[in-house]
Amino acid sequence: MKRTILGLATAAALAAPATAAASTIEHSVSTISFQSSYENRSERFERWVAADSARQVITAGGRLRYEAAEAGGVFTAFDATRNEIATMDGPSAHGRGTFVRSLPSQGDDIRTMIGKGWIARTGDTTFLGRAAVTLATTPGAPAEGRVSTTYVVDAATLAPYQRVTTGTQSGQSYTQTETVESVETLPLAGNEHLLALSNAGANAERVTFEEQARRILDGAKGTRKPAAATKKKVTSKSKSKAKGKKQAKAKQQARR
Repeated sequence: MKRTILGLATAAALAAPATAAASTIEHSVSTISFQSSYENRSERFERWVAADSARQVITAGGRLRYEAAEAGGVFTAFDATRNEIATMDGPSAHGRGTFVRSLPSQGDDIRTMIGKGWIARTGDTTFLGRAAVTLATTPGAPAEGRVSTTYVVDAATLAPYQRVTTGTQSGQSYTQTETVESVETLPLAGNEHLLALSNAGANAERVTFEEQARRILDGAKGTRKPAAATKKKVTSKSKSKAKGKKQAKAKQQARR
């Protein structure tokens, strides 16, 4: 399934630059749930986004799964599942704003998709006490498989408050719902600590992103090796058996 919670979290980390006022922090809490006939998951995202720094905390079932922060062009992420902290610096971490985006910045994307005719307005509503409009993808929108998305967005900025995506792939149906539960604007002064990584990963192993990627790749190769060896063994055995049958047949013909 292409549009999964994990995929969205990764996409957030690789998103385009955020736009935020230099003297404020956008603080938001949202949930992303994924429901299907084969899997059900839900995660909570809490984000603090400033002009040149940001922090994101992801929890599942009340337990920390991932935390990341960026400041001064240095991106640090704590993977609680693997108990590893990875740090990125240099050109790969500079020049594209913060790794998570403010809601108005995401609204710019929606405005672009409306301009392309991929999303159309369907009505008016309210959300979190704010004036909002409802949108839906059009038949001409690009998509992988049979996918449709409805939106509730801010009436002025088009900041997405809710996205519900439904689709069918390989005969399996699924629904993914992204909902903003709260959003507020905080002054940067006096709240700088909210943008700093917590000490949750104080005892975690420190690795580079390259090392982490290599370990994941090596782990995947390791799980494939036994299967490959078994396949090779079975293939060799089959070849030996076929060779034996051929030799037996040749002997019978020689006797005749």
